[in-house]
Amino acid sequence: LLAPFDVRQGTFGGLLVNAVTKGGSNEQHGSAYYYYRHQDYGRNTPELRSTPFDRTQYGFSLGGPIIKDKLHFFLAPEWQEENTPVSGPYLSQPANISGPVFPIRSEDITRFEQLMAAKNMSEFGTPDYANIPNPLLNLFARLDYRINDTHRSVIRYNYSEGNRLRQQNNRSATNAVYSSNFHNFDTWKIAPVFQLFSVFGNGSSNELFIGYNRARNRRTPESPYPQITVSGLTTTTGGTGSIIAGADQFSQGNELDTDTYELTNNFNFQRGNHTVTLGTRNEYVDLRNLFNQSSYGVWSFRGLDSLAAGNANTYRRAFVLQD
Repeated sequence: LLAPFDVRQGTFGGLLVNAVTKGGSNEQHGSAYYYYRHQDYGRNTPELRSTPFDRTQYGFSLGGPIIKDKLHFFLAPEWQEENTPVSGPYLSQPANISGPVFPIRSEDITRFEQLMAAKNMSEFGTPDYANIPNPLLNLFARLDYRINDTHRSVIRYNYSEGNRLRQQNNRSATNAVYSSNFHNFDTWKIAPVFQLFSVFGNGSSNELFIGYNRARNRRTPESPYPQITVSGLTTTTGGTGSIIAGADQFSQGNELDTDTYELTNNFNFQRGNHTVTLGTRNEYVDLRNLFNQSSYGVWSFRGLDSLAAGNANTYRRAFVLQD
């Protein structure tokens, strides 16, 4: 619906999409599926064949009676696993791949890692090939209970959980980004709903909706170290490039919690040729947002000699001063 005028629909911008789910019946029924692909299923080019890629998706559904003509169930879980190469040039990239080449000379990479190891910060990951996993779980469950000829109830439950390794700073023709600068974006959500549908003898009806949505989002750095940038390095093509490693500044203390409670009730009755709707919609939202960027520290150096001397050209760190 692009411009809904029903008084029961609103509090949004754009359009309304109504999703109708399957439910159980008096007959047992179910289905299952499995999908898979990898890099050899695509075009035969060095760019695609030299970097591993795969995606697996599978799930099933099952529904049927618990009490015939009275209580029915439906269940549908789904799993997905994906492995995708990190975009951009990497250290051991084959020479036959088109596009930008890895920018930083191997001797500078070796010296950088030696300097960081001397500072007891050796677990910086790698500027070489890296993989992005993306596991996902979706679960949908539903119970339909016919209380009597007047009342029918539905309980629905949605659960989803996902994780993805992401880049804040992209690898490019001028930036060598270590995998320690990546972060994991974790999110999970539960959304139970209770609905009671009532149809009365005089043509009136009522719908009660009670819902709860709990969502948690986390950006977790791959590294416990501050973000360190070394600039002014001569690249393999004669230009100027940088090394970036350590936890990216925007993922250092980044969390979002959302809890949404909803109570809606709509009563419909007939008055001649007219249908009248009386109702209420109540929503309470509780938010918690932690954004303490740069809490590990963010350093930048002009060259490896400045890094060796501990002579930073910029430095910052954020603290929480109050609860």
